[in-house]
Amino acid sequence: MNRLIIVLIIACLTSCVGVGNKTANPIAIYDFGLSEKQAKFNSLVPILDIASIEPMNSTHIRYRLNHENPSRVFNYTESRWSTTPAELLTQLLKTHADKPSLLNCHLSIELDAFDHVYDSLNSSHGVALMRVTLQQKKTRVVLATQTFQQQVAASLHNSQGGVAALNHAGLEVLNQAIAWSNQQALNAGVCQ
Repeated sequence: MNRLIIVLIIACLTSCVGVGNKTANPIAIYDFGLSEKQAKFNSLVPILDIASIEPMNSTHIRYRLNHENPSRVFNYTESRWSTTPAELLTQLLKTHADKPSLLNCHLSIELDAFDHVYDSLNSSHGVALMRVTLQQKKTRVVLATQTFQQQVAASLHNSQGGVAALNHAGLEVLNQAIAWSNQQALNAGVCQ
């Protein structure tokens, strides 16, 4: 009799757990896609792996409600990056960058913001903010530093739209940073 009661309790608990799992929404995982044909980076100097500030070292997709409180950061609960944004951008560079020709310098990039920003419930954009530093390779002397920011409007005002806007903002800000660093490297005789 005791065994029958235990079996019934286990069966009941198992069915409850099974029902609970069927109603849960799966987490959507995002990256930048497989075919980034528009991504082509022609950096004259080697680029180090992209770093990021501590709050960005996460797979959370961040968003801000500028129309309510622009200094508060939220995370989408049912969406994630496949890896951190800095690692996604580094993978993009490694996949689509030409071989550098000026090897006496290198470029370091720090990702300071990668956020989906809502100006209202029906208006949002992706923001990518990077701090870029050109350094001499052996001495690590800083030759130039610059901050770049790019905003791209989102066509959808949810995590999917935010990811698409951030993908384009990331590409554009990387292209701006590389164009700037190429000019700086050519101007600095120590890079050649």
